[in-house]
Order: sequence, then structure tokens, then C-alpha cells
Amino acid sequence: MRSTVNDSLSSRWQIQIGLLGFLLISAVANAEEPASQSDSPLPEKYANVWANPGGKFHLLTDDILPTYRPRFEGLLALPQYHQWKRELSSKHGLDYVVLSAPIFQAGSVDSQDYFDNEIDVLANWRLFETPERTGEVYFWALWVRTFSDLPTGAFAQSQGLLAAPNGGFTDPNKDFVALSALYWQETFKREDGDFSYRIGHIHASSTWAVIDYLSDDRAFFMASPLSSPLGANWVDSNRGLGAVAAFDARNWYVSAGFSDAKGSQEHPDFDSFSDGDFKYVGEVGISTSAGGLPGELKITPSYTARTGDTDAPGDRSGWGMVLTATQAVGENLETFAQYRHSWGRAVGGFDRVFTAGLMVDPPFGWTDDLTGVGIFYGNPIDPDNRDEYGIEAFYRLQLTQRLDVTPDIQIFRAGRATRTEDTVVVGGLRLRLVF
Repeated sequence: MRSTVNDSLSSRWQIQIGLLGFLLISAVANAEEPASQSDSPLPEKYANVWANPGGKFHLLTDDILPTYRPRFEGLLALPQYHQWKRELSSKHGLDYVVLSAPIFQAGSVDSQDYFDNEIDVLANWRLFETPERTGEVYFWALWVRTFSDLPTGAFAQSQGLLAAPNGGFTDPNKDFVALSALYWQETFKREDGDFSYRIGHIHASSTWAVIDYLSDDRAFFMASPLSSPLGANWVDSNRGLGAVAAFDARNWYVSAGFSDAKGSQEHPDFDSFSDGDFKYVGEVGISTSAGGLPGELKITPSYTARTGDTDAPGDRSGWGMVLTATQAVGENLETFAQYRHSWGRAVGGFDRVFTAGLMVDPPFGWTDDLTGVGIFYGNPIDPDNRDEYGIEAFYRLQLTQRLDVTPDIQIFRAGRATRTEDTVVVGGLRLRLVF
């Protein structure tokens, strides 16, 4: 290998490491003693703040943050602020979270580096909530800004990779702003199951073939095969106007929907929607059990209409299928596997992708930490490229109630025809601040 992650890092990368160190020091400044690893109740010092706010809505904010047993406690706990959010949730049905998550990565080819930051704003407003019925508005906006010379795709290409080592997707302008979701959802609750529908600007990869651990490069795995539905024939039209209906019978569910197949990925595109070129997706899932431990199996077929005038794989119509399996194998161990296959239409560089892995949640008794290892294989669309596969491992360390840091390592067998090296190593470090 001509160079390694540790060899000849550019001065720019050294500056970025320095910035990271500064952020970490600032985050734990004025921190108190490390918290216990035990499942002890909420610290007594918050008792006067964590009062039950009352109200007509279920309290959801405590399911988001802050965590209660990080390594350090201090300024980032913000208990009064969190109590105010609890009152918004309980009295007004409004929950929100703001995240800032920078990613630093260095590749082993030519000492190239990558640095971006993603800011997400997510909100859920329940307008009414009764034992029989709930109606709510969901909102999600994001901004990804690249600070390194190369945006996401160009960084992957510099390493000879087909799959991006992160999900920034900031090509070609190094800057991406999007309204990822804005929809109305209503749920009707019955003894035999819940019926729900949503209508508006739908985010497909948060709706179909979802595995929590494979859904967010700012929280779990970073490599695009392990953080997005790469290989599905609708991955390039992840956002679009549409509608979804679902019935959840507790131990099984079925859902179906459609959305725009070629609309803008930055905002609701009414002009494109009126053309009638849609993607249609359905899903059936069933709860399973192995040795008394829970699991889930689901199948997600899809059809995407023609979206262009050429015979290029990304313009053609075509069918797709995603097969998903998860299974707990211990008190804190869970395995996952997912296979994505596209016929006729193929986007994102691959027409078949397989992923599998193991999650440890929590590891070593640290309640709010998370670690995982995953493998991936992709069959390229372009016959000039070769199969690409690799492995990724990460450890997410909860430093304070609102700050975690994640070291990450990825090893690829590079598949791009223009690659200069067969084996590529990408080292990464991620911060995540949550408010």
C-alpha cells in the first residue's frame, strides 16, 4: 500500500484534528466526576427540575435526550432547558431536536481527507392525541457543509471507491440543504391493530426497509452501503411528494405507498409530481423469535417509473426488492442482514448490495454507548468496474448528556476501474451534539 491513514497527513488534516481536540476539551470543561455505569435512577440533583409537567399529551421528550449516565456531567446537561422541552411535549404535543454532527475522515490513498458538518432539525407536533386516534405533523430539515477540498463523491473517487465512505452527498457544490420530510400522519388505534396514513413530502429511507442501525451516518455506521439503502432502485429519489398507508397488527404489519420518482431532493416539487412518474413501494413484516429473543423479517418490493429519455440504467423503469432480517442473539447483542436488488433500473453505482453485521448495545455496561461491526458487498452497474466489498467498525462513546464521539475504521477492496490501489483504508472521527 503506497500510503496509510497514519502516513503523511496533510497540514489541513492536522488543523482539523486540533479543532476536534479543542471541541472535546471544551465539552468536558467544568465537568464533574464520571457517572456510574449502573442502572441507578435519575440523579437526585435533577429532582427539583425533573418535575412531572402534567398536560394532555404523552411525554415523549425523555425518549430523545439527555442521557442519564454519560462519562461526564456538566454544562451540557442543561436541565432547565430540558424541562422546558418536557413541558412543550406534555402540554402542547410539540417535540423537537437539533443536532450538529461533524465528520472527519482520512483515506490511505494520497493522504486525501474529508471534513463536513451536518445540522439536522427534526420536529413532531401532535395536534390531537386520544386513546383511539392521533394526528401529527412531522418536519425534518438538514444542511450539510463540506469544509475540505473534496466533496463526498470526489473523496470516494480519489480513493478508487464506488461507495462513499460517508453519507454527506455534497457533490458537486460541497453544500446541501434539504427539506427531507414534511407530512401529516394520522393513526387510528384498535384492539386488533393500528391503521395509519401519511401524506406530504415523504422520506423513503425512513419509511421503507428500515433498520435503525443502517439509517444514519451521523449516529451509526458511516459508509454509504451501511448507512443508506444503496442498491435500491429508488435511492436517488429518496425525497418526494406522496402518500403511505399501513396496518400494524403488533406481531406483523403491511404497508404500501407511492411518491415522486424524479422530484427535487431539496424541496417539495409540485411540478415534477404532476408529471405522474412515481415509485411504488410495499412492505410486509413479521416479528420472529429465536431462543425467546426478538427478531424481525420483512420484504420490500418496489417499482419505479421511467424518469429519463435515455436508456441509461438511472433513466429506465424497473423493479426492486429489499430483504431484511434482524435477530437478537443475547441480552445486548443483535445481528442484522439486508439484501437489495434492482432489475432494469439501477442507481447509485450498484444493482445489488448485501450487508450484515453485529451490534453491541450497550457495550461493557456503559448504558448509552454503542458499538458495531458490519460487512458489505456491492455488484457494480458499470461492467468496467469490479465488485466492491469491505468492513466497518465503530464505537460511539457518550461523553456528556448531549455530546458523543465516534472513532470509525473502514477497509475496502476498491472497485472503481480507475483505482490506483486495491485495498483502501479510511479512518474517521465523528462528533454529535444534540439539543
